[in-house]
Amino acid sequence: MRDQRECIRGIVDAVFYSGPTFSAGRLVTPDGGEVKFAGKVYVREHDAVRLEGRWVTHPKYGRQFEAEFLGHDLELDPEGLSHFLANHPDIKGIGPAKARLIADRFGGRFDAAIRNEPESVAVVAKAPIETIGELRRIWIANRDFNHAMAHLAGYGLTHHQVTTLVEKFGSQVIAILERDPYVLMREIPGFGFKRFDKIARKMGTAKDLPSRIRAGIHYCVLNALDDGDCWVEYEDLLDRANTVLVMDRLDSREVIERHLEAMIAEGVLVFQPFERLVVADPEIQRMETELAAFLKMAHQPNPHAVGDVEGLLNAEGAELNPEQREAVKNALAYSISLMTGGAGSGKTYAVSTIASAAEHLELNLVLAAPTGKAAKRLEQVVGHEASTIHRLLGFNGHTYSRDALNPIETDILVVDECFDYRQPILTEHGWRSIGSIVNNKAPVRVWSRNPSTGQLELKPIIRWLKREAPKELICVTAGRSASSRDGRTIRCTPEHKILTPYGYRQAREIRPGEEIIVRGPAFTPQQRSILIGSLLGDGGMGRRRMGHPQVVITHGQAQVDYLTFKQKAFGALSGPLRQGKSGYGSKPVWHMTLATTDETYQIAREMIQAGNHGSGRRRWIPTARFLEWVDELALAIWYLDNGCHAMRAISPAAQSHYASLHTERFGQADNLRLAGFLRARFGLEAKVAPDSRGNCFLRFIKAESERLFGIITPFVPACMEYKIPGRGTYEYIPAVEPQTCIARVRTVERCRPSSRYVFDIEVEDHHNYVAGNIIVSNCSMVDVPLAWRLFQAVDRTKTAVVLVGDHNQLPPVGPGNLLRDLVKSRAIPTTVLTRIIRQAGVLKENSTAILSGEVRPTCEVKNGARRPWYVIDKFTDAGDVRRMLLLLFEEVLQERLGYDLLRDVQVLTPTHKGPLGTIELNVELQRLLQKKLFGFDVPDVEPGHRPRFYAGDKVIQTKNDYELGVMNGAMGIVLGVEQNGGLTIDFDGRAVEIEGGGEALGNIQLAYATSIHKQQGSEFPCAVVVAHKSHSFMQHRNLLYTAVTRARESVIILGDRWGIENCATKRQVDRRNTFLSFLLHPEAKP
Repeated sequence: MRDQRECIRGIVDAVFYSGPTFSAGRLVTPDGGEVKFAGKVYVREHDAVRLEGRWVTHPKYGRQFEAEFLGHDLELDPEGLSHFLANHPDIKGIGPAKARLIADRFGGRFDAAIRNEPESVAVVAKAPIETIGELRRIWIANRDFNHAMAHLAGYGLTHHQVTTLVEKFGSQVIAILERDPYVLMREIPGFGFKRFDKIARKMGTAKDLPSRIRAGIHYCVLNALDDGDCWVEYEDLLDRANTVLVMDRLDSREVIERHLEAMIAEGVLVFQPFERLVVADPEIQRMETELAAFLKMAHQPNPHAVGDVEGLLNAEGAELNPEQREAVKNALAYSISLMTGGAGSGKTYAVSTIASAAEHLELNLVLAAPTGKAAKRLEQVVGHEASTIHRLLGFNGHTYSRDALNPIETDILVVDECFDYRQPILTEHGWRSIGSIVNNKAPVRVWSRNPSTGQLELKPIIRWLKREAPKELICVTAGRSASSRDGRTIRCTPEHKILTPYGYRQAREIRPGEEIIVRGPAFTPQQRSILIGSLLGDGGMGRRRMGHPQVVITHGQAQVDYLTFKQKAFGALSGPLRQGKSGYGSKPVWHMTLATTDETYQIAREMIQAGNHGSGRRRWIPTARFLEWVDELALAIWYLDNGCHAMRAISPAAQSHYASLHTERFGQADNLRLAGFLRARFGLEAKVAPDSRGNCFLRFIKAESERLFGIITPFVPACMEYKIPGRGTYEYIPAVEPQTCIARVRTVERCRPSSRYVFDIEVEDHHNYVAGNIIVSNCSMVDVPLAWRLFQAVDRTKTAVVLVGDHNQLPPVGPGNLLRDLVKSRAIPTTVLTRIIRQAGVLKENSTAILSGEVRPTCEVKNGARRPWYVIDKFTDAGDVRRMLLLLFEEVLQERLGYDLLRDVQVLTPTHKGPLGTIELNVELQRLLQKKLFGFDVPDVEPGHRPRFYAGDKVIQTKNDYELGVMNGAMGIVLGVEQNGGLTIDFDGRAVEIEGGGEALGNIQLAYATSIHKQQGSEFPCAVVVAHKSHSFMQHRNLLYTAVTRARESVIILGDRWGIENCATKRQVDRRNTFLSFLLHPEAKP
């Protein structure tokens, strides 16, 4: 229900949420009343404001004031003036005492005094004249804002837009708008022609105003740049401008042409004659012309040309195929070269060979990529430090420190570690020294850790590396868990990478007491379920020395057989059975500890300590994620640990069973939550009841008890069948022992190498191997402005440049199409990798098949529970596609495929709007995952409003922020949300705080689903790609290819058969109008 428009005044007493375009809070009016408000305004606590809007009745928050416009309330009585001066966040140096002196002395005459007699205000306030001068500026600015708001509100400008205009032009903004509103289009970022034209038309601006026509023409050129085109054909530009300007006169096209000719004559725009005239922004034309001149010198020799290239390649790249070999030879022979190819074509291995060749030649090498994510992946797979192009160029958010006068210092620029001889590595034939393997180029397989499963797998060596040894090596020794047993030792170069629970780190960065991943056991799914059930039951999680989590499983004397069952189930992970005393009394009990694994740390993070039980045992709370791990086996173990059943005769031939779970270690509130979980997960109704000691337990009535027994009986061992009405037959002994766990570093020392050389190997697929029982490691997105900046900072007399990319992917978001222009013109030495290497696998083979118009069906190959390639194409209705997507997140991706729903899975869709666009999908996925993972019910998002953020949300940065150190495309997890809307976000292990209400907050968006363009250069373990006929207007082959190649392990293509096939068969290469297309190949026609 909405009332008539009103105006209310008061002081902002509390802010519930505040952002650049929306705020909600509580206002205290002059008569002391309190008013809840919300609207498209920006407020801060203690602001004196005047709100214009209407009273509404919100379905959830009740009656409140819906604010449409805001002004600063400067019509203040002495009390209000004192409060305003003392509490305004921008006014410094005026506290309550000084504010009271000013208010008592000047009262209603303060405006005239501060404008005309600031010295007298300084005398009364006993404040420096500089402080009063700043107060005068703020007061007048607020007056100007009120005046502008009152004048501009009728033209449809929002509070945020008016604020931006006033901050830029001050009190002159109204005069400027009345004289020529289109000048502001060039001054205010984000204020485009159509927005200003709408304002100007309301102000009575004539359609044939010269500044309007020129602004419309310029808008059409800039709009083409936004679409990726560097120029617009002359006649086409006239048609576009005529459509935009709608001049309502017969000679409109001739009028527009006269103004276009004038703009070209003045140099505002440039033109170039071909078969037809083309028009462009002069800056982009200059960049492409200079870029073409640089690229035309590509065939000049590499300034560090190698004499015996073939000999070097035989030593460093013996495994290269002919295409890869040609690409590496070009890199070593020419000043600029290009290597391009699809997924699985071997670009990474070729780049690795270039890196090793540079090392052999003692040349400096720099690796760079357009985005932080692409740079990180390049660094991981090549084993050489990489950076973003922006960081390489020294960009600080405003200027570049690298240019022609201060070029990049390196010998080889590519755009897109070693061991002691005696170091043993684990091969299929046992332990062998790495030196003997490298010297003999032994074709053995080595054990390599699969990062998805933690299992060790045999993988072939694809490269053998050897170089001069440094003066000193690093010797790292680690022991199993916290003990000193089974020490693991490696002797490696300081830069060699060692795997930790938090990613790879260089050996020189490792310190004693830190955690690393070593060869050792891990939990199987069954073992994890038994552990989860035990922790809910009689098990416990403690912190041993050095802080690592230690699992202890405890049972009474009568249940030794049950503990023995668990010991067998955990296999090598279990310790010996030891006798001790109960925490509840003097009765003897038996204990068993478990080895610490990767998952022990994950599970420990989901057990929140919450005080002590009356017996002295620690209370703890299972998080929503912990409860997600409770399956039927875990429920059975929980019941066998803490459950019991009673029998009652209901007739001479029949008995009734009643089950209960003794959950006294949890408080009443947590018991209620556990009862709700059992209802949601297993359909079991349990009542929370008190026991004789005042603690709580869960009780099941007859029908629910029977349902419980039906679920758990298949998982009950024979030794515990007395706890159920039926027979227990379950037994579990792991057939294959998992092989990695976490250990503590005991010592880190410097040592001397044992020979003249140090050695390393490159391992297929996982790029790691086991050394001394420790796990160790082993430009299609560049637009014209960035490419121009890069080559401006290259000294071609000292530096060779190698461009690497995939010309089959989407072109860059910015203007130009550098990679495809170079491939088409062959203006520089170019190698196109067409051969899919043997190790590429089904995922890359099927991805490449899309380039031939083929979408292969779901594959038969499986890696554990997962397939690399899924196609679900039976949903013609967009609503059905969305429901299936939500079902995947609800029941499949985590439960059956084992993916982390936040960190491993990414939904990719072509559009932002519509039922299958990022906006609506993010709202639905946020609601589902907040409930599933954290037990939180997300309120409905009001129409026209952005969704709010909550702890645990997956988000993405949409603009480079050099002050925060977060780049466009960086993805993170929200750690916390402040009352004022501020966020703490985990960006790749670094907590970043973003203030509420600031511009930085507007650069954060939900990222459960993102556009395909946004994820160029990124990879995820699992990508869910939406391809539906509702997107047919923008579907094409390269779009689908780019999407599926974002997956590292599995891709799920979801949609309808026609939409998926149309996407693969529709050939649209995003042809762009560029100057390079003919400057590099003069006979080409635009």
